[in-house]
Amino acid sequence: MLPSTGTDARSDSAVAEGTIVTSLLNAGNKEWGIYSPNVDSKNNRSWYDVKIGDLFVDIKITTLDTRDNTNAKAAIFYLLTGLDLDEFEFKHQEKPYFNDLKKHENPDEHRDYYYLVINKRDTSDIFPVSLKGIKDIAPNPSNPPFQARFNNCRHPVQRTWEEAKNFLLSVWAESVRRKIRSLGDGMWTHYPEYFLPVRDGLVDKKGESEAYPLLENSMDLAHAMFRATGRKFDNQGNKE
Repeated sequence: MLPSTGTDARSDSAVAEGTIVTSLLNAGNKEWGIYSPNVDSKNNRSWYDVKIGDLFVDIKITTLDTRDNTNAKAAIFYLLTGLDLDEFEFKHQEKPYFNDLKKHENPDEHRDYYYLVINKRDTSDIFPVSLKGIKDIAPNPSNPPFQARFNNCRHPVQRTWEEAKNFLLSVWAESVRRKIRSLGDGMWTHYPEYFLPVRDGLVDKKGESEAYPLLENSMDLAHAMFRATGRKFDNQGNKE
């Protein structure tokens, strides 16, 4: 049985995750090299829950009935760069994040980040999910980069580092597109004198209209990005 605070599901999950990490630390022997940055720490939550050997792992406790947030921003950065974010000055803001991501990209076919998924209703149902090979993710404009339906991710998709990058960033871009659309549709429809310049300011004005076409109300920014790079992927990681 997982412990319960009797308050809400998020609090229950946080307490249960702490209990599981502590159990792993107590049960493991030194050869396993289990380490957690979160136990007995008052600092902000780390970018992983437990490290087993050289594998960074995030513990997810879920009913498996719905999609769950992945909080994968830092995990994607690690997957694509190999930088240990405990040592690297990781920045969450989008501009420095993507500047650093592009600067430090470092392909490695063996690098991965993992979720240890525990079924809340049947705690004997435990399985790992590879971020590089995650199968079922969907855009999440309210909490990007995306959500995952972990119950459909028990068997990893075999991807190269480049394929994983394209898959994960493409779904993230779709989250951005939907966020922009949800923010903007009412704005430039009802108050065009204020907000149309904001919309039009997202369009490249230097003759690159083929790569960045005029964006209509849909604000199809992500798809314009895909066309500029010649890549397009659906939310299952398949080329279209």
